[in-house]
Amino acid sequence: MRSGTNKKRRWMFRMITAFFAVVVGLSLAEVAVRIFNPQISVFAGRGIFLLDEDLGHRVRPNLPDEGSNSIGFRDREFSLKKEEDAFRIAVIGDSFTFGIVEKADVFPKVLERELTDGGFPFPIEVMNCGVPAYNTHQEIGHYKKFVAQFSPDLVILGFFIGGDILENGEPTWFRVVDGELTDPQDAPGRLARMFFWSHAYRLLRGFFSSQVHAQEGTEETETNKEPDDWSPGFLAIENARASVCDKDPHGNVRRGFRATEKAILTFAKELEEDGVRLLVLLIPDEVQVSDDLFSRVMEEFSGNPEDYDRDGPNKRLGSLLEENKIPVVDPLEELRDRHRVEPVYKFGDTHWNRLGNEIAGKALSEPVKKIIRSRR
Repeated sequence: MRSGTNKKRRWMFRMITAFFAVVVGLSLAEVAVRIFNPQISVFAGRGIFLLDEDLGHRVRPNLPDEGSNSIGFRDREFSLKKEEDAFRIAVIGDSFTFGIVEKADVFPKVLERELTDGGFPFPIEVMNCGVPAYNTHQEIGHYKKFVAQFSPDLVILGFFIGGDILENGEPTWFRVVDGELTDPQDAPGRLARMFFWSHAYRLLRGFFSSQVHAQEGTEETETNKEPDDWSPGFLAIENARASVCDKDPHGNVRRGFRATEKAILTFAKELEEDGVRLLVLLIPDEVQVSDDLFSRVMEEFSGNPEDYDRDGPNKRLGSLLEENKIPVVDPLEELRDRHRVEPVYKFGDTHWNRLGNEIAGKALSEPVKKIIRSRR
């Protein structure tokens, strides 16, 4: 009898020991991730987004630490009525426009500084109205619902080639769960949502999924990264986005181009009727810019580089816009040249870093100055 009791006690002791070992191990892993690879994001977190019945989602207004203003723009407050003689520019787009670098370093603010230093005798205002995970239809809807009331003189559409063409081909909206965006086909369950507080959990979830997880990091850590460090999830995303460069694209890409072209031309005409000019900034995907990434994607997914034209989407959209007298800025070549020397994208999350934003903001400067002068 005593032997059986002792065996039971030993078994219970081992179970308790194992339980505490697991708890300690998970706690140490959590501490390590928070110290060495914190899962910090400026837009993918609880409470950042609100459900919007017309647009699917929007950024919650009045986020702390100047995260958003009273409308939900990642910018300072703007009065509905412009200053006398002021020239106001509204920049609409997705997470590239919203930015994952410091607010002052996102390309709309770089552009604003360039224009402010341009010697104009009247105020220049540039509003960052970007919303993460929007497609072109949502961006136009966002303009009509929220941005138009500020009476801009010029609208800049930040068009992300790698994402917007695919999303416009099969327009689907992300779901808002606990203020966070998630793929409608991969919505987290109640148990998973309980673990969102954990940086270790977020790291693992981001590694194996294509959720909206843009990470903040230093330029130094990005420079030290190697191609072998790209995660399987990131490479899968870039492989899908490379399809917009396919010389013989599949049906969704063809639909995406047609939907994109129709939406932009219609939007430009509507703006013109209201006395507002449109300029389009073509934002290339990293797979178009980085030779290393393109080669790695081809290797990983057994692709044939000869089947792709990485300049193709830019040429097609650029020609269409120029034919319709819509100003277009395409920084693809400059981004490529700089990327061969130092990174212009945040490592492993597809967005521009500080340098990429600086290049885009400065590339916009002269074309926008030309438009301002023509309107004054």
